[in-house]
Amino acid sequence: MPRIAADELTESRVAALMEQAQAAVDAGWVPSEHLPANIFKFLEPLTIASGQGFYTTTMMILGALPALCNGATIQLWPGRPTPLMAIVLQVAAAQKGKSRLTALVEEAFDSCDDYLVQKAKEMVADYPGASPVVKTLSLQSFTFTEFFHRCSSEWQQVDWNTGDERNGLPHRIWLSSGFCLDEAYEFLEGLGMMGTSQKGEGGKTASLNASSLNRLIQAGSHKRGTRTGTSSTTSRPPPVNLSVCGNLHPSKAISMERQLQGNHVAACKERFIFCCDRSTPRHAELPADYISGDSAWTWLPLTPQQAVIFDWEAYLNRPAAFSLPEDQAPCNGYIGAPEGYPLKLPDGVLSRVRFPCSEHGVTTEWRISARWCQPNHIPAFQQGLQRAIDFFGRKPQLILPMTAGAQRLLLGNQVAQSVRASGHEDDTALSALHANAAWQQGVFAALVAVLDMCSSNSPVVDLQVTEMHVRLACRLLEINLNIRQAWRSQGDLSLPEEREATHLHNAVAMGAGQLGRGDFAPPLGTQPFPLAAELPATIQEAEQEDHEASYAPDGGDVLEDTEALTVTPLTFKDVLSEDHLKTNGLGPGGAMLFPQTKKSGQVTQLFFDRVLLRKVLLHGSAEIELNKLVDKMSNKIVTPAKTPGEQSRTSRVRPSLVEVRKVIQAAVDTYPRLFRWLPDKPGHVQCRSWSASQVNKILYHNECMKACRVTLKEAGHNRVGVACMPCFVLIAEPCASLCFSCFQVSRARLVYMDGAAARCRGSAQAGAEQTEPPDVAATWMQSWQLLFAHEAAVFFLQYGKYMSVCLHAGQGCLADVASDCGFLSPHRLPGRSPSSAAG
Repeated sequence: MPRIAADELTESRVAALMEQAQAAVDAGWVPSEHLPANIFKFLEPLTIASGQGFYTTTMMILGALPALCNGATIQLWPGRPTPLMAIVLQVAAAQKGKSRLTALVEEAFDSCDDYLVQKAKEMVADYPGASPVVKTLSLQSFTFTEFFHRCSSEWQQVDWNTGDERNGLPHRIWLSSGFCLDEAYEFLEGLGMMGTSQKGEGGKTASLNASSLNRLIQAGSHKRGTRTGTSSTTSRPPPVNLSVCGNLHPSKAISMERQLQGNHVAACKERFIFCCDRSTPRHAELPADYISGDSAWTWLPLTPQQAVIFDWEAYLNRPAAFSLPEDQAPCNGYIGAPEGYPLKLPDGVLSRVRFPCSEHGVTTEWRISARWCQPNHIPAFQQGLQRAIDFFGRKPQLILPMTAGAQRLLLGNQVAQSVRASGHEDDTALSALHANAAWQQGVFAALVAVLDMCSSNSPVVDLQVTEMHVRLACRLLEINLNIRQAWRSQGDLSLPEEREATHLHNAVAMGAGQLGRGDFAPPLGTQPFPLAAELPATIQEAEQEDHEASYAPDGGDVLEDTEALTVTPLTFKDVLSEDHLKTNGLGPGGAMLFPQTKKSGQVTQLFFDRVLLRKVLLHGSAEIELNKLVDKMSNKIVTPAKTPGEQSRTSRVRPSLVEVRKVIQAAVDTYPRLFRWLPDKPGHVQCRSWSASQVNKILYHNECMKACRVTLKEAGHNRVGVACMPCFVLIAEPCASLCFSCFQVSRARLVYMDGAAARCRGSAQAGAEQTEPPDVAATWMQSWQLLFAHEAAVFFLQYGKYMSVCLHAGQGCLADVASDCGFLSPHRLPGRSPSSAAG
């Protein structure tokens, strides 16, 4: 598939870039391992309640902390110390709960407001009748004149109302400002980073605001004229900390990051932190280690309206849907098991249904997680924040100290970022991104130390930045860099199902390159190349007829036939043509069961019954979930531009689950030899199998041909790839593993594997059957995860009793294991000399 132009950000391509960004988060972030225990315990209730990922929760809370630090700084370079500043923006799709995290940020700012109100009252205790009015720490909407005025040390934070203007009370009692931006588009447009208009307030260029913000972030102060002068005092103004926390949608963030809109001459957005992570529905299962109540589940009555929404009408008050007898006597008040039977909600969340029985008859209940009844997380959150507010209230303008080890570690990391920046001098934005990461590491190390203090139960004596704080800050910021790199990627911007052909082409080319280099070790003298009769059955597949299959899947519920029956295999000339597949449906008289769709004023057919059957038969797995079939039937719709200069829009449409179920039901009725419903798995269809009987194979082949022009040879080949894979090539991919028969790569048969567990089982079983010595399989089981952890591409070829393995250059981690097992000669390993391999 040709690569897509980088500036054509359709909805599907934005989703693909977000998928790459999420992969970057998953690869570098395991919160239970990377967070100290006290911070993990402090943040976990916030993550559970908000339904947001641990990475976004951590970054947003860290982004709110500078507003609580009262002018605190950290000494990163010779000269003036660096103020604590953070601009953190969460990026997530619509209706994913982004506002829940901004509500937590607002709670942090409100806690500081409560402290400041009390402090102002204490300061005027000696002034009878004084009634100070404290302005809120944060704003949601503002002009940039107001923004910069609030970030100056001369902002009139308190109206004292003492009747005496010469009482010596300060203008400002807290040297921090906070801005909580739920949907931060106004803020970004004011900086000239979004939209097409580049005019700011008073006709000025909006990018001037970005330049001023750069100065403010760097120094904590500025000398920009506002409604009052910001440099009228005789003494130097102290720095003011700044917190900006907000959220926006992926299409806007990615367009801005790729500089497809806005003016980015000032490179201001490179000082921002972008975070994204998976969100969890509030009805999804709780983590296993976070069950504070007696039960992790809440059972709810299933109403007819809910059953229609969930597509569960077949299970409403019907125990028979789970093969339970209608006249079964209740046990403990339930028909069937009290723990219920598994079902999946349309959003992918697992649930269960059960059938309470009373004198009024049988009803249905379904369950959700007990997130809604967990203890209130706000009091503990407020208590932790209050520790930081009280500490910095006693110590304004504190320069946070660092241990000697933290200083050395931070210095090395900062130099590394500076080196990375110098390598991208031709790309100003990328160079600025790495250059800013150098000081961000120090600032966020200080913020991690503050978060550590908030989450600690020990009395607060002093605050010090340690090596642990530096390491955690560097990890968090490296993930931010990887997210930005994923969004800037100029690679394939298509979704996984659209990338199959591209991955296949790349994988075949990769395999050809490895074979061409001659990296495989020669066969051992005691293991000659086997005769053709000893090769696995898949090698002779090219010589088979269309109605032949080298493998019969197990447990496929075969419909048996007598050998006396005379049948003739159908050819492509005997069945519907390829064009007729899209005009002949499974309905009465050949009508299409999938409904027609109105597109641009015309009625068109987007989905076809027999195309769905072909996808089922060639899926490879004997059991398919209907939800996955819905995704496989997705189609693109291009909406032409309505006006000159407007770009056409591409969207992706899918059939409904009800429509897919209707087509599959017709297929089960019309072709019972091919399909059946799984009685123990509602919503799953099974492809039946065939036996070793020649008649049975021909009958199965003929049904496949009548249904959708698929031969038994094609269906059997794909079923082989999933079930046994006696010969295969495995290629490590970030999101999925592509699996090819070594002898069928040219046939372009693509099969997805379920994951590392299936790879381990498949390799262990194959090794146990045909390798010597007997402990080779166990050795491979132990080393398999190590291979994929290092993203090595492993070519695992099996020739009778002979195995050969090729590792990528630089992946010598298994050299000794492979050599000891007799797989490789050390001198044949690519990228390793005989001496290094022997060592």
